Amino acid sequence: MRKSRFEKWLLLVGAAFIVFNSAGVTTAQAAPVYTPAEEVSLDTGSYIEKLQFDNERGYLYATASETNQLLFINPDTMRIEKSLSVGSHPGAMDQVGNKMYVALEGATLIAVVNLDTKQVEKTIVTQAQPMSVAVDGNGLFYTEDDSWGDIRRIDLTDGTDTVMADKVGRLALGIDRSRHVLYAGESLSSYRLHAFNSVTFEELWLMKPDIGSGYSSSLIVDQSGVYFGSTQVDPDRQRIVSTAVGGEVLDVDGAFIYTTSGVYTKNEGAQAASYAALPRGSDAEADGSGHVFSYSGINSRAIVKRTYKLDAAQKAVEVDRGADSMAFNHKLTGWVMGEGEKYLYAISAEANRLLQIDTATFTVKADRYVGSQPSDIDFRDGVLYISLKGSTHMVRIDTKRETDFMAPLDELEVGLPTLDIAAGASDIYYSIGGYGWLKVHAWRDDAAFPFKESVYEPSLTMGPDGNTLWIGETGTSGGDLYKVNVAAKQILDKTVEGYSYGNRELPLDGDMVYYAGRRFSTGDLGLIYGEYKEKYEYFAHLLFARGSTVIGTKAVYNRDTFNQALKLPFTIVYGYVKKDGSVLLYAEDDLTSKEGPNYILYRFDGLDSLKTAMDNRLRPQEGRFVDRNTAPQVIDGYVTFRPGVLDRFVDHYEIQLYDGSNRPVKLDFTETVYKSEQLPNGSYAHKLIAPMKIVPETVKKIGIVPVLKNTLDKQNEAVLFVPLADNRTSKNAFMDVRTDLFAKFAIETLADMKVVQGYKDGAFQPYGLVTRAEFATMLVKALRIPAAGGSYFKDVPRNAWYYEVISASAKAGLIKGYTDGTFHPNRTITQQETLEIVNNALLYGGYKQTSAGKGELLHFFDQSKGYDAWSKQAVHNLLREGIVKDYDTFQINADKKSNRAECAELIYRLLYVLNKV
Repeated sequence: MRKSRFEKWLLLVGAAFIVFNSAGVTTAQAAPVYTPAEEVSLDTGSYIEKLQFDNERGYLYATASETNQLLFINPDTMRIEKSLSVGSHPGAMDQVGNKMYVALEGATLIAVVNLDTKQVEKTIVTQAQPMSVAVDGNGLFYTEDDSWGDIRRIDLTDGTDTVMADKVGRLALGIDRSRHVLYAGESLSSYRLHAFNSVTFEELWLMKPDIGSGYSSSLIVDQSGVYFGSTQVDPDRQRIVSTAVGGEVLDVDGAFIYTTSGVYTKNEGAQAASYAALPRGSDAEADGSGHVFSYSGINSRAIVKRTYKLDAAQKAVEVDRGADSMAFNHKLTGWVMGEGEKYLYAISAEANRLLQIDTATFTVKADRYVGSQPSDIDFRDGVLYISLKGSTHMVRIDTKRETDFMAPLDELEVGLPTLDIAAGASDIYYSIGGYGWLKVHAWRDDAAFPFKESVYEPSLTMGPDGNTLWIGETGTSGGDLYKVNVAAKQILDKTVEGYSYGNRELPLDGDMVYYAGRRFSTGDLGLIYGEYKEKYEYFAHLLFARGSTVIGTKAVYNRDTFNQALKLPFTIVYGYVKKDGSVLLYAEDDLTSKEGPNYILYRFDGLDSLKTAMDNRLRPQEGRFVDRNTAPQVIDGYVTFRPGVLDRFVDHYEIQLYDGSNRPVKLDFTETVYKSEQLPNGSYAHKLIAPMKIVPETVKKIGIVPVLKNTLDKQNEAVLFVPLADNRTSKNAFMDVRTDLFAKFAIETLADMKVVQGYKDGAFQPYGLVTRAEFATMLVKALRIPAAGGSYFKDVPRNAWYYEVISASAKAGLIKGYTDGTFHPNRTITQQETLEIVNNALLYGGYKQTSAGKGELLHFFDQSKGYDAWSKQAVHNLLREGIVKDYDTFQINADKKSNRAECAELIYRLLYVLNKV
């Protein structure tokens, strides 16, 4: 959106919904997605180079490089009202009043367009092909070349063209006409922002933001500052105020920032809308009324208009609480415990927030904006210290011994983004943001800080005395741990050899310090007490230690035995054990799941409570097994069950055999239930791979055992036992129902239930066709629907054998007739009609359906198989519950005439889902 006093020019050249489950555990399935209320696309017929919105005239302008035109687009109708030829390869634009200056990259010209007359007023000759343009008074500034070139100025009064700055790398220009400052952002091999006086041509300052990819190409000048790439720069103090979480900033208005991946509030950086990430070479414009216009990539011909209901007061962090868990819509990037362990203070770089969590009531008492991308937090003497990866200052909050969480922010300018922070008794110690070899600094007196050498991605922890600083190297195979006395200004100790990949936490507990999976003596770093290892002998990443308990990312360890006391089903990011023994764990689990990441804080009364809770939530539910083999001591059929709450952490399930005392029976029998066997409704249905012959009589149960993703360990204590009822003998066997017929078990089971019956000659005629009246009769018997009378259809007379069952099924809502009031009881029923009626029976049995979205779950049940729109919801429900399958045991075709075997199989599956068999 263009404003009257401050304008911009940008050059582009070259990412939870909260669900509560029945066990009281909260899962954050994704950060909130704010989708557009409307989306319209315009095919311009040409590659688009730049966009610019004109609020005064109500136009969206676009330079079209293939057709050499400036497009005047009506943003309401998304129609091109005029295509104006302006010259060879139009690109960058700058608007001054009713004049649009268009850089013609294919020529040594800049076109001047009168926006009122919509005509080219004149062209200005340049000494080089212009790549960008900005105008202030009588000065026209442009850059040459797409890599290394000059910044040039044309005097609009006499046409002289002079070099203002030479040999700078791929520049974007932006102008502040009210203060006569020209900004130039480099985006080639360097990443520098220049400021020039646009009248005297003097370079005012030069800064190199140490944030971003180094190849940023957007530059916007706004009342709130200068936006270069993803950073907001304060031009008066030459410092970074903030860094946009959503990527490069493409547009700014009074309330919002528009980035390559979404819309964020201007004051606090809370996400207000999202869209698919725009690739390099994209542009976006907003009109200030919730409409965002963009094109995607360098070779894009389409301009997309998205309409959002934007809320400048959008809450950044959304929290939902379960009985002993708390789910966030954004990840946490650090935490620290306050005095007396009453409050836990947590930061989120994604949301730019600080949360105050009451550990007694397990609620978020308050949260606040704390700065751009908080990266670490420390607490000392009632004061919170926070490093910021998105700004060049740190933050200090004096909470007055935790009585004033909303106390003013004290900004501590350090000139560079910061990563780790440790508060000492007399100074603050921090590491700068970045990767590789870095320095550790002291805020008040860096010159007197004794630790001068570079360390590899340092992690900082201050000892309880406020004078002993621990520095651990991370991210390298030869890291070291240092002990520094900051009061005496000397390095006291260092590990004697390099250790692989120390983690960012440095747990301290009494006279012990933990680093790189090992426990050291704080008094002698050459003394190693022992090593903590994960499966396959990898060193554990340790997060916290208190007494005999050591928490790692994948397990809880006994301090003294170095053995795992408890394997965790998910990977922990932060852990804490309070003095009362209660445990806090934070996990960012299953980040690759299609539902999105889960950011969850768990609370447990102790380690025993933690173990019991994990077993209960891993354990499958509602297990069932029906032996479909009539031979004694032979089992065959489907094992079905619903997964536990923590199914997302399970790699697969194993099926084993147990005796009546829940002891495993040693037998060569183990089957695997894979995640691919999960039905759309979430339950599993596993067909035994082959009949298990000669099952000992000691076998009384089937056990379903979860196997964890992160370790592939079997969780035997989370087994679900399913009673095994062997030696089922059918009372009804039919001479023409072969043993290999897919519906044999269904037919015999329904015959036992008096739902179907055979003929006098002992046959069932499985391939005999079924009429609509016969199918209604089967369902009425299967669901035990009481008989009913009534005139529902004009072709169903009262003296017909099927009168009562058709009336009963019509009253129950199972069947419907035709528009002429008939039912056609003797007409052979089609497969599509069968599925619609089975779905009605499913609803009659109490099933709660979900809406069938466009194409959802329908797979190949489409027009190629003859299925019509009227059966879409029925097919959706039946697919979801496994009553029909993508690749079923019988042919899928809507118009196929249904036979007795298929009808029996569908009805049996219906009864199984309704738990009636």
